[in-house]
Amino acid sequence: MKKLLIVFTSIMILLVPLSSATILQTNLSWIEKKLSVPTDAEYDGSFIGGLGQIYKEHDEWDYEIHSYIAGVYKENNNKKLFGNIYNLDQEKTGSILLISSRIFLVGVIQDVDGHRVPIVGFIFDRDDETFIGRIMSIYGPAPYMYGKYIPN
Repeated sequence: MKKLLIVFTSIMILLVPLSSATILQTNLSWIEKKLSVPTDAEYDGSFIGGLGQIYKEHDEWDYEIHSYIAGVYKENNNKKLFGNIYNLDQEKTGSILLISSRIFLVGVIQDVDGHRVPIVGFIFDRDDETFIGRIMSIYGPAPYMYGKYIPN
């Protein structure tokens, strides 16, 4: 039971938005510089993005970011994403592993102490370069996620 409480608390810290969170620009250049992505044949490219709230106003997406995600992906019949989660202070707070089909995704979020929580979700807006979706777990909130793919 204590381990369950630790996992729940960790996920809440990772994903629950703070009431004072502000809407941030989608400038993720710092994470592109910080992320050392292998460019060999092992991966097909990298991805960067965010977790938080997403709104659509005047046919444009607007993002309220509560944490960043960045990593690498491999593409076969589906996409496998391996990455890290960073807070707004650009400190690593966990990692994420997702397997994504055209619409559905499954995966795991892990905090820096090694506690894991399974996640499921769906992609509702996608093209060759970007994705927008929502992830859910049996613990904590259900944040939206967005990102862009950067092929090798």
